[in-house]
Amino acid sequence: YTLNKGPLLAPPIQTIDQWIAELAPKKIIHPTRVLLLLFEVYQKHFKADAQPFEDFLSWAPMLLSDFDEVDRYLVDEQQLYKNLASIKALESWQIDEEQYSASQKKFMAFWEHIGDLRSGLSSVLTEKKTLTKAMAYRFVAEQPLIAIQSEAHFIFAGFNALSGAEQSIINYLLQKKQASFFIDTDAYYFDNKFHEAGIFQRKNIAHFGIKEPQFIRKQLSTEPYHVKVIECAQHIGQVKVLATELMADPNQDWSKVLVLLADETLVHAAIRHIPKVVGKANITLGLPLEQTPIRTWVDLCFQLQENKLKFKTKALYYKDFQRFCHHAFTSLALDQRAQQELSSAEKQTVKYNRVFQNVAQLPLNGAAKQLLTLLDTSWAQDWFSALQNIRKINALLMELIPTSNDFEHTALLTFEQSCRQFETIVADGLPQMTLGSFKKLFYQHWTKAHLAYLGNPTDGLQITGLLETRLLDFEKVYVLGMNEGKLPPTNPIQ
Repeated sequence: YTLNKGPLLAPPIQTIDQWIAELAPKKIIHPTRVLLLLFEVYQKHFKADAQPFEDFLSWAPMLLSDFDEVDRYLVDEQQLYKNLASIKALESWQIDEEQYSASQKKFMAFWEHIGDLRSGLSSVLTEKKTLTKAMAYRFVAEQPLIAIQSEAHFIFAGFNALSGAEQSIINYLLQKKQASFFIDTDAYYFDNKFHEAGIFQRKNIAHFGIKEPQFIRKQLSTEPYHVKVIECAQHIGQVKVLATELMADPNQDWSKVLVLLADETLVHAAIRHIPKVVGKANITLGLPLEQTPIRTWVDLCFQLQENKLKFKTKALYYKDFQRFCHHAFTSLALDQRAQQELSSAEKQTVKYNRVFQNVAQLPLNGAAKQLLTLLDTSWAQDWFSALQNIRKINALLMELIPTSNDFEHTALLTFEQSCRQFETIVADGLPQMTLGSFKKLFYQHWTKAHLAYLGNPTDGLQITGLLETRLLDFEKVYVLGMNEGKLPPTNPIQ
């Protein structure tokens, strides 16, 4: 029986992060900008005792993560920081307080001033009319009447572990009869109060006062399952076994088959080894950009600059030249003749033991000379120019690498987007820093980017990570990387 008598428009479907961003009263600031603003607050507060930017980078991301957790779980900040300072004082306590070392005094002073750093950062963000994503969650949770003006009915589906802010927002809408909360689980997990896989779902249902939750099935304990375990001697061997298994049954409906990557680092290898018989495939998880050849290419860019400073020279160090010659991007960007010229130049370098060389004097032409000249350009501590130089190299690679190499082009394009975003941050001004500090800040920014694979989620073989499997059902599942430390994951107690 259907209620509708004709076609209907599907309701908007979005993640809770996207929804909260729409409800936020101010623009959500990028985490890298927050890091730089925190450094300004830190310098003003600690003055002469402030650490240099490079040391600051070693602990600041963790502190910002803690600030986010405080907001997401609606913690009383003042009481928390007061208690935290007391705990650290007790941990460092000794009978003769006058004998505290200088480092102990600095350590205790830091914990006492965390609340001041937090309030200082909040003030700066308020002045700039921005807020962090976690602050947006806190605002919506604490002032839902102001934030949520819509009278629409909301459906929250597929959630598991919820933060305090998320619980508060969902509970507010449920109390107003303006929302429904659905879980997709099996009675095998849900009904057993000792089974940890259902712990958050049981807590959510109890917290929201839902007496008869829907969509709880009894399949795991009633339906037969065929499980086959294949041992692999090597990590990458799993991918090769997967290809063999897929080829063994070429007539199946691939839309009903799932490749589940418990170890998501296998995604690149898995994609490379999918047999042609599969045809279409859809990858729902993003490949971290640092797991592509981009990582070693950016490493090369910085190694060139680091060696110029280390050896106090403008010439090209022979090891950097060899890394350039053998990099995957170099091989793709150059035609056969150019590769032969490059190989010949490398042989001459080794034969005559040329430790340092002038790029202009290398027997190279065309694309190889262009790339190497751009790579060899000195940044001279000008970080905006350095970033522009990296973008020029990136643009040249995209121009030289054939369009048939769609994976490499997508990686370069994603990296370019990260660089462009970072360039706007650098243009606003960076604190004084060394090449090492700039490298660390830049890496923290771009390594968080993910390569998006686009495909049809209703057609072809589906490849997902563990988190993407919620609310999905398949007839056949291949699990890769199902080893201790990955499934279940290792969570060391700090």
